[in-house]
Amino acid sequence: MMKNHFILLVVILMAAVAFADDGGYGMLVEEPYSTLIIVVVIFVILTIIAVAVFLLYLYTLVMYVHNNVIRRHQIEPIDYELEIVQLQNRKRELEEMIKIATHKFHRRKLDDQSFREIVRDQQGKLIEIEAKINDIEERMIKLEKIKKEH
Repeated sequence: MMKNHFILLVVILMAAVAFADDGGYGMLVEEPYSTLIIVVVIFVILTIIAVAVFLLYLYTLVMYVHNNVIRRHQIEPIDYELEIVQLQNRKRELEEMIKIATHKFHRRKLDDQSFREIVRDQQGKLIEIEAKINDIEERMIKLEKIKKEH
């Protein structure tokens, strides 16, 4: 993109030099300062083009930063309902593990110490999952209130 603008700038400059370099005897040259006026006009035009190319470059740079840096840091929306379903499934698995451990303990396939350790660990995980579910449900309630207000 910048290459095309540079080529355009060079072509305009060459045309301006060819137009202004007629030795002061061309059709447009009737006053003694007309060559100077033409050179100043060409300089102003080239300056405007250079500023436009620079602004286009800045715009391109800003858009690049916006697309590649800012969007990386945006937080993806969380599907709270899906997360609750996953946590509830995990909770059911842990409850089933406790039932199996209890069943094995009653059939004397599991000793007392192992049973207590398994149940303690699984119940700790259950409490953690229930806390996460409660936290997500509270967040969902807050989001619903915010949506209703807007």
